[in-house]
Amino acid sequence: GDPATQAVKALGSCCQDSDNVLDKINALHDKLSKCGAVDREVEVERQCQKLRTMYQRAKHLAEAELEACKKSLVQVDDLIYRKTGEAMPPTAVAIQQGTKRKRESFDHLGDLGLAAPMPMTPAAPSP
Repeated sequence: GDPATQAVKALGSCCQDSDNVLDKINALHDKLSKCGAVDREVEVERQCQKLRTMYQRAKHLAEAELEACKKSLVQVDDLIYRKTGEAMPPTAVAIQQGTKRKRESFDHLGDLGLAAPMPMTPAAPSP
């Protein structure tokens, strides 16, 4: 099939894998929550590595899902451009990356002893 269809299929597969891992994580947490206090401590020790591995897998799949989503968006934008000749506006991800680069350059100014044009609020997440 065309690249857009392949990208969407890859995204769907990735989402399904993520859902399966999250279901397993939730089932294990549910099992642990139903144990008595003494049994829970023993069971947590026994299942800790398994949980860690599942969380690592979930993180990897979330990152893969993000990449698959970006590829799908590029393919759909390309289809729109080929059909209409209209270029799509930059995606929120591209805008966010540009903002992050600007923030990093302002942070660099702070390292040099220069003030950034706008101070960061205490609630702002650190880069």
